[in-house]
Amino acid sequence: MGSLDADILRFVAAHRTPALTALAQAVETAGDSRQVLGVLAVAGLAVVAALRVWRVGAAAVLALVAASLAAEGLKGVVQRPRPDATLALLPLDGWAMPSGHAARIAAVSVAVLVGAGWSASGDRRAPPLALIWAVVAVNVVIGAFMVYLGAHWATDVLAGWVLGGGIGWALGRLTSVRARSRAGGAP
Repeated sequence: MGSLDADILRFVAAHRTPALTALAQAVETAGDSRQVLGVLAVAGLAVVAALRVWRVGAAAVLALVAASLAAEGLKGVVQRPRPDATLALLPLDGWAMPSGHAARIAAVSVAVLVGAGWSASGDRRAPPLALIWAVVAVNVVIGAFMVYLGAHWATDVLAGWVLGGGIGWALGRLTSVRARSRAGGAP
């Protein structure tokens, strides 16, 4: 294992606290809960319907599926072991690189931000800065918790963010290009 990855995880393991461990475990459990994911899906659908941003919603769903498939496929190619039980609070089976959690959250986040950043008329609208920072914070917290729990090495999370961000950007951009093309704007 890379020395930096091992050093980071050893540092994190030495500085774990009961309160932060409970919070990290609760976030991880919620993220894997079908009930929580169902509530988030319904809430997302309600926002998409209320704002009539169907292409953005489609980009988010496609990004989620593509990132999930790509992460799982790459894990089989890379075959990087997860942190060992001496460092992991959350021992998981399977391969570690890239982090599927990080890839999925980055893909959906970037797809929504990029897809929503373009209007049907072709004028670029920047998302509010506070929204961008909130999205970045959620991505960082989830990635940090995966390392904190010992489910992934730090570079697994970084690889997941890069993979998911690229997928999200491509699908968000694709939906914004199609929206502008149909509105008569230049692609």
